[in-house]
Amino acid sequence: MGMRMLMTMTMVMVSMGVGCGVLVSCQAADELTDTLNAWQRRRERIDAIHLLARGKGFLAANSIPTETEAGMGPSRDFHYTKEVELYFDFATGRARNDSLSGHLDGGQPLERFRSLMFDSSRLLDYRPRNRNPDLDEYQIQIFKRADARFPFFSGPGERVPWYACGYPPGTRFELKNLRPAVDAAMFRFHGFGVEDGEQVIVLRTIAESVAIESFVEIWVRPSRDYCITRVAHCHADHVSIEISVKPEQIAGEWMPGAWTFYYRDDLGQATRIESVETVSVELNPKLDHSLFTISEQPGMVVSDEANDLIYVVPEPGAPLKSRAEVMAQARQSKSGFWFAGVAVLIGIAIATFLFARTMSMPSN
Repeated sequence: MGMRMLMTMTMVMVSMGVGCGVLVSCQAADELTDTLNAWQRRRERIDAIHLLARGKGFLAANSIPTETEAGMGPSRDFHYTKEVELYFDFATGRARNDSLSGHLDGGQPLERFRSLMFDSSRLLDYRPRNRNPDLDEYQIQIFKRADARFPFFSGPGERVPWYACGYPPGTRFELKNLRPAVDAAMFRFHGFGVEDGEQVIVLRTIAESVAIESFVEIWVRPSRDYCITRVAHCHADHVSIEISVKPEQIAGEWMPGAWTFYYRDDLGQATRIESVETVSVELNPKLDHSLFTISEQPGMVVSDEANDLIYVVPEPGAPLKSRAEVMAQARQSKSGFWFAGVAVLIGIAIATFLFARTMSMPSN
């Protein structure tokens, strides 16, 4: 009787354990499904977005590769102001990213240094600050990129608005497909966390290879319509990128009101930090096609990568010339002016000498 009782109790305990495992598994599946469904609804509601954000950044000395004698840059800690303006027209497959930056330490004001525009067929990379009055140092201002896979974001933080539209980390961003499918198999439920005293869902991406011990951890807040509030790019022994997002309800949607991202080295030290706040958000605006292209103005230097051509935009009616031709003509013109100037100076010197000699001669 005692043996039978023991066997019965063991079977009950095993059944309870199996039952608990099934419940946990079901709960994990439910949390993941609810999150993916919420993101899907966001993608269906948001056809376009225009977001403006401003903030400040820090770049540690000797933290990025540069073509300097030291091999790393900047040479000292660098503090800067930043503005980013993003346009996404998911319905038509068009996008634009305007970046402005200023040097806080040197008092340099915000200045537009780059605009990336994709008009659903080609990517334009516009750099207005490359304009230089010295033709010998004339830099390309418009790059007609041959490959739409060219990096569209200058930092992980600029992806935050894209996440807010229902496209989570782990989704492949491609300009030629601004509405990619979100693969549920890429994510797994990891557990729960606590943020501001509130329970959040923690998901992790599944590594593409067992040999690669890396994943992205994503914190999701159900009470904020499953907004992503934290993203961490994790490796075997450290976190390389960390993004913290504060959601705010804007135009009826929970959107990023502010966010901060960190680049960290192998020791966990932050080598780059950017903190920005959202200034304005428009959801589903009508975005004119002209936003996603730029007209070539006379004097601009253009690189047409598809045709392997670099040229200077001519005046109306003038023939198209390559940058090399324009620079050669400029050098020739400068040489002509130089020789003419030297000739004038020599002439003046001779005339002065003859005049002085005449004046010094005794009169008869």
